[in-house]
Amino acid sequence: MCAPIVRAAAAENGQVTLELDLPADLPCFRGHFPGFPVLAGVVQLDWAMRLGVAHLACGQPSATDFRVKFKRVIVPGDPLTLVLQHDAGRGRLDFVYRIGDFVASQGRVMLAPP
Repeated sequence: MCAPIVRAAAAENGQVTLELDLPADLPCFRGHFPGFPVLAGVVQLDWAMRLGVAHLACGQPSATDFRVKFKRVIVPGDPLTLVLQHDAGRGRLDFVYRIGDFVASQGRVMLAPP
């Protein structure tokens, strides 16, 4: 399984901010793309959902819909921050991946009821 190293986590008011390390030897970087590894969008969605389960008690969600905007590629070694916010009443998980002050991607996952 491909998972980032969670260096730090801070939770407040249904939101968690995670500081992530992305070693170059993560399996998800292999082959995407040869000579220029990037973190695939599907991996970003997977991490948001898995880390939402681990840090915000989202249950074991499955997605019914999602929306993502990619603004900057994420590569091994980037100082990555992930902010997650769970809105249980609306059944959604919002996420923002940041590299320093720049938004790399952001989106929303609509969660199926358990």
